[in-house]
Amino acid sequence: YDKHASQGKQSMKRLVRQNRGVTNVEIQKTGIKDFDRYAKRYHIDYSIQKDLSCKPPRYLVYFKAQDTDALSAA
Repeated sequence: YDKHASQGKQSMKRLVRQNRGVTNVEIQKTGIKDFDRYAKRYHIDYSIQKDLSCKPPRYLVYFKAQDTDALSAA
């Protein structure tokens, strides 16, 4: 058991450090709370990044590739 392992929302650095492939998907700003609710239910580790290079800004959700099946079920 790893005391320092966390689940749910994490920093991008911590998510990448888990040595599992990271996948991303674009999400609307209004859908972030809904995604957070499903992530808690299915124990998905994720990180949200705001891309300011375009107007309006895009929000990208990065999650472990292992969690792809759980995200598909949600």
